[in-house]
Amino acid sequence: MRKVLLATTALVAMGGVSAASADITLSASSEFQYITNSGTGTTPLAAEDRDVATQVDFGLAASAALDNGMTVAAGIDLDEGVGDQPDDSGFTLSGDFGTIGFGGYAEAVHGGMSTDVTADEGWTLHANYKKPADEYIAHSDLSLKLPAVSGVTLSVGMSDGATSSADGTQAGLSYTMAAGSMTVTVGYGTSSTGAADSDATSTGVKVVAGNTTVVAAVNETGKYSGNSVGITYKVSDVLTVQAYTGTMEKSDVSAYEAKDTGIGFSYTVTPGLTLAVTQNDFSGKGDATAGAEDGSRTAITLNASY
Repeated sequence: MRKVLLATTALVAMGGVSAASADITLSASSEFQYITNSGTGTTPLAAEDRDVATQVDFGLAASAALDNGMTVAAGIDLDEGVGDQPDDSGFTLSGDFGTIGFGGYAEAVHGGMSTDVTADEGWTLHANYKKPADEYIAHSDLSLKLPAVSGVTLSVGMSDGATSSADGTQAGLSYTMAAGSMTVTVGYGTSSTGAADSDATSTGVKVVAGNTTVVAAVNETGKYSGNSVGITYKVSDVLTVQAYTGTMEKSDVSAYEAKDTGIGFSYTVTPGLTLAVTQNDFSGKGDATAGAEDGSRTAITLNASY
């Protein structure tokens, strides 16, 4: 309740907002997952053959036009369930200058290229084996996204760490263009802190051609570099299929390799109700501390949104 009051207070405090002009939306989603695991080595999945989880999320969002032509929006997300994400809140201020984001509404500054189209559902090997699809760009606590000019968009941000050496800066640049019947987007993101081996970059390209979307990315952090590609094909209005593969390497260990592959589909049973099935296989080798590991995860997910 305190977070709700903070969010709504921020909306009103920006000035010039009346109750009649505010647009308030309440949303929710509930999700059930049945997951089967298998693995060898010290991977956590070797010790647990199945997992059942339920997640319920609520969101409250409000937006309004100010007298000076700017728009303010505030919101709060409440997550409850097994493996839930932290509750989040924030607000944005938008105008001809672009969009300033605060807190949980700060613009994500990155390459913008998520290749993990099969949603690996949180599989983990040893912490030394990093996922090739993950962007290691830190989330911003304060951001500025400038208006697009000739298809080019620039974002900058900053984050507050637990110590001064963990404070970070982020920047992102993307370019979108039409190429015949296709739409092509190229993105680049970078982040840096004072901590050792914490600098990260993400470079990606996304091509949309009809019902097919192909995304490829290179994600780097410290000595690690990952290459990945994801493909999504919309079979019909209710059925979408996905495939993904990626490999992570380490510059100072030639034998190091972390691999992840996945396939899946998403089926809309009825508007607001979706069934998804994903299968991910992964392996890690070449790390002296972790040893060799491999595993697989199959997830059946039923999601209702309203």
